[in-house]
Amino acid sequence: MSLHRIIATAFLAAFCLLGLTGCAPSAAVGGNLFPGASITPSAVTGIYTYSFLQQGLDPDPELKQHLSQFRDKLTEALRARGLRVETIEVSETPGLQTGGDDIMVASSGNARRSHIPVREVIAANQSRERASGAPYRLLLTPRATFRRGPNHLSGVIMWALQPTTSNTFIATGSISYQFNAIIAPHLPTQQMVDKLLAEFERLNILAPVANARVGN
Repeated sequence: MSLHRIIATAFLAAFCLLGLTGCAPSAAVGGNLFPGASITPSAVTGIYTYSFLQQGLDPDPELKQHLSQFRDKLTEALRARGLRVETIEVSETPGLQTGGDDIMVASSGNARRSHIPVREVIAANQSRERASGAPYRLLLTPRATFRRGPNHLSGVIMWALQPTTSNTFIATGSISYQFNAIIAPHLPTQQMVDKLLAEFERLNILAPVANARVGN
């Protein structure tokens, strides 16, 4: 490690300890049920997840890898609770439409805006979705990424839950994250998963862990 990097790390660590800047990897999750929507954990026997996380973001290969890890950990965690879960990464799935403009993603790295074809993808994937037998679909879409200097990255992911029988929304929310590559070079993927599942419990989408179903 160079002297410059050692000094920079020491200063950054000091700021973190003093609470003067957000340096440690962190995540925050929020969500709400739509007015009039109702759901019970017993009805959520399976989830079909559409991940758009590789689309429209900063073309940083490490960030893409971190978001893939979050997607995979979330799938594993839902399965561990006894749900039938099928997850597709839309950008890697042949045969899905690529046009549309449902979700706009802003990136501060190069001021690029991207459009993500949520409704078109769902329409094109109906046969696979029905074959899965999942009563609900989960949408994971990137909303924005922000860079403060070369090492600090933060971003927002939007999530939404719908019944697979319609395009109505049961619940929606967001996952925000940040990390600094000098202090901790990895996205807090496990924290993101844990907080999202806790939010699902709060909204009565999932049963608390002690009461969760056990199965494959």
